[in-house]
Amino acid sequence: REMMGVDLAYLSEFDPDTRELRVRETSGSVSSSFQTLRVPPGRGLASVVVESRTAQWVSRYDDYERARHDEGIDDAVSAEGLVSLLGVPMLSSDDVLGVLFVANREEVAFAVEDVALLSALADHASVILQTTQVLRELRDSEDETRTTLDRLTDHLAERDRANTVHQRLIKAALAGGGYAPVAETLSSALGCAVAVIDAREQVIAAAGLPLPSRMLELDATVRAAIAESRRSGFCIPVESDGVRAVAALTAGTQHFGALLLGEGDVTLGAVDRRTVER
Repeated sequence: REMMGVDLAYLSEFDPDTRELRVRETSGSVSSSFQTLRVPPGRGLASVVVESRTAQWVSRYDDYERARHDEGIDDAVSAEGLVSLLGVPMLSSDDVLGVLFVANREEVAFAVEDVALLSALADHASVILQTTQVLRELRDSEDETRTTLDRLTDHLAERDRANTVHQRLIKAALAGGGYAPVAETLSSALGCAVAVIDAREQVIAAAGLPLPSRMLELDATVRAAIAESRRSGFCIPVESDGVRAVAALTAGTQHFGALLLGEGDVTLGAVDRRTVER
């Protein structure tokens, strides 16, 4: 809420069985009815976010599609005095975990930058919510094995690394630090050498020096992984001498280069790979 300069921020958790959305956390809320709001299936802006799995926003909630309105939602929105809302999905692979919202009590037009920033924060919120679900399952089951506990510990470590990288990159972006802070942040968090190359495969930033020479001698395996990353948008593991993962730098159909990750002490888990992609 403070970062985006809005009146209210709230997180709604999605129940896949009932397909309801329940408000779990709020910041800036003044209405008790809003803080315990349940959104029935197919109603409200939140349901559209879940169904489309894309960001949705409205400058004036009163003007929003009438078929989506619900008396309980309208009363809660009215009690908070909300006018403009922006919501983005919190996703885990193919599952919708919930919706992260920001809202204002006066009419505003949300910009593309607002959507991008809230989406990045929703990614981080998804990691936290997944961790909460794992902890809940662990408490409910007396038969959890040591392997599960070790997996949870690794997941928490990945989450902490993701949080560290996220915070550092926000600071670097606000300071206009260029490529070097990206390479340095990833290298420090993941314990490996990192190189940023441009579309001509020239190094434009590096960290974790000295870089092993074999890391910059891109073979067919590495180039194929970069091409796959361009198509999929994912961080691609590589079985190559000197490079263990790559992530292409793209914007739409434009290709600007890639991140190269060298050997290190940390095994890249799903959260680490998502961090690299971000």
